[in-house]
Amino acid sequence: MSKLTAAVREQTEDHPDKAAAALALAYAEELDAAIGKADALKDLGPGLLRVLESLALTPKARAAGGPAKPTDAAPTPAAPSRLEALRDQFGPGQDGTAPVDAATS
Repeated sequence: MSKLTAAVREQTEDHPDKAAAALALAYAEELDAAIGKADALKDLGPGLLRVLESLALTPKARAAGGPAKPTDAAPTPAAPSRLEALRDQFGPGQDGTAPVDAATS
């Protein structure tokens, strides 16, 4: 295993984004297998860099704050849609029935 693959493996081993970490490792392994081929670096290098940046594993990405960290907090409820606001504003329909709530049907 080369230094590139070893470094990427070490940095991505416990990363919560398993798919992107696996992609970064695949890029590193392909680059290692193509050592000495200038086209490989030109073709694969930018892809590896983008994945590493998405994982906040580059100085630039870390300086920018990196990716959003997952939290255990409950998601913030979405603001009511315009239709929901109109339903709240005008109340029941013309026949006196309550507005239909699509989420409960």
